[in-house]
Amino acid sequence: MCIHKAYDWPEQTAGYRLGVEGLEEDFAKQSKEGANADNDIRDLPVTPARLIERITTDALIAIRNAMLRVVDEAEGRHRSKRLVDDIVLMTFRELARQFSTPAISVDLRSQFEGALKTAYGSTAQAGVRIAILRLEETLEKLGVSGGQVPQQLADAISQAKAGRLGSIRLSNAVVDSIDDMASVVSDAVFTDTQTRLLRGLDPASLPAEFNLSDLRRYLVENHDVSRTRAATIARTESARAYHVAQIDAWKQTNAVKQKHFLMAFDACQFCQRASFEFGERTGRSVGIDAPFYGAGEVINGTMGGSMVVSIPAYGTIHPNCRCDIDPVLDF
Repeated sequence: MCIHKAYDWPEQTAGYRLGVEGLEEDFAKQSKEGANADNDIRDLPVTPARLIERITTDALIAIRNAMLRVVDEAEGRHRSKRLVDDIVLMTFRELARQFSTPAISVDLRSQFEGALKTAYGSTAQAGVRIAILRLEETLEKLGVSGGQVPQQLADAISQAKAGRLGSIRLSNAVVDSIDDMASVVSDAVFTDTQTRLLRGLDPASLPAEFNLSDLRRYLVENHDVSRTRAATIARTESARAYHVAQIDAWKQTNAVKQKHFLMAFDACQFCQRASFEFGERTGRSVGIDAPFYGAGEVINGTMGGSMVVSIPAYGTIHPNCRCDIDPVLDF
């Protein structure tokens, strides 16, 4: 099982999450399984995740075009002159400078980051409302009657069913978290661009015949602007924003103190391990604010693999993860 594969969401929350995190392929799959097989792509809902995917694709293309402009300018400067021996090396160094110095790429970064914040905000707002609706489902499953529900939670459920956030809305902590996430992802995309740029190309050992056309070809071939890359970012980041908001909303109700891990259908070996350790049936719960695994912890998968957790796993475990969390009611 590959952790880079996008699995289905857990059956219990798939309907909610499709409307927030669904990408084109998710709706296409749903159409094949249902009665709407002839849906036109133009009719698909523009989910927050699809916005993140589009924003990321636009940013990757803009980065590639900016790099190619550096090559164009170098060709323009030297078209009427004999090319000096180190023109390719000079151009390569200029490219590295462009995308390793924040001040140089500030416009691209700020536009990307600002658009991400907007999309994250939409994800989080949906996550708040869904969090409350899921509490109502949990109450029904436990057979808790309306008279036993604290008034604050009852009011929140009523507002959520009416399509409003009510008193449970995005807290300052969630807004700050969204800002931090957008900044980190923006920086990561640009840092990854530089890494891909430098990978496999040592200017000091370039063959004598290597020219600007070769450099252009290298940039096009090695700077990934594929939908796969953008979709991975969209899936991963929309799920993170969704869970940040969901956890915060549950905290605001004062009715949830703990959570369980909820495994996605056909999940990878590492998420299977998380389910064994923290799932409702076989594992223990953790504090609503606590990660299932901290950054740097090693998860030993059910099939013998191991994975080092890169960021604290409050809900999802790895990139492309579509697992979820279950609330543990306490009132």
